[in-house]
Amino acid sequence: MESSVQCDFRREFPIFPLRQTVMFPHSVVPLHIFEPRYRQMLDDALDRVGQLVTATTHPDAEEERPGEPSPLLPVGCIGQIVDHERLPDGRYNILLQGLCRVEIEELNEATDERLYRLGRLSPMVDAEASQHDRPEARDLIRIALQGPGVGRMSMADDLQSLLDREEAPLDAIVDLLAHPLLRENHDRSEYLSLSTLPERMAMLLRTMRHINAAARQLMEDQEFDPPEAEN
Repeated sequence: MESSVQCDFRREFPIFPLRQTVMFPHSVVPLHIFEPRYRQMLDDALDRVGQLVTATTHPDAEEERPGEPSPLLPVGCIGQIVDHERLPDGRYNILLQGLCRVEIEELNEATDERLYRLGRLSPMVDAEASQHDRPEARDLIRIALQGPGVGRMSMADDLQSLLDREEAPLDAIVDLLAHPLLRENHDRSEYLSLSTLPERMAMLLRTMRHINAAARQLMEDQEFDPPEAEN
């Protein structure tokens, strides 16, 4: 699961602001690119290494307009374009795979020639992630994956199998699980900004336990709900 794709942090990266999507490392998201400035961004990215940065606009910001860029949250995710379709009118459908968390250190605003922003980035590296990849940590996720709520996910069995593979890093498994389970943008933004595996795992496990508890309560309510009396 370790990506062999390299990111050159000596250069600037195209910035793709998003209001409704927060991408995590290791996840794959479909995106439809239709604005002229971001169509130009895709043209340029595909002519180079096919990488760009998804950045979340500040929740209090108004909808972005050309010439009026919205403020961004400080943490984003570098994505690799793994598939793309260029439509006859110049729009794009793409699949973007998350590579790594980054802090946006500096923004280079759009110009008359380059219609999108560029950013200088620094990687958020958890140098101690492998030290926290212990059997007991994996067991906590295994138990939560067997719950009545999370266990019904279509990918639950695949993730259980990944947990049995020592070569599959725990931080990648945690990110893959967080992608479908964290639904609200503010939760996703908070998760993306967490710099260590223990912090991310704690937030994920709280979410999994909440989903399982809600599913158990629903099952109990259905079990003890008395049938309506017949007339």
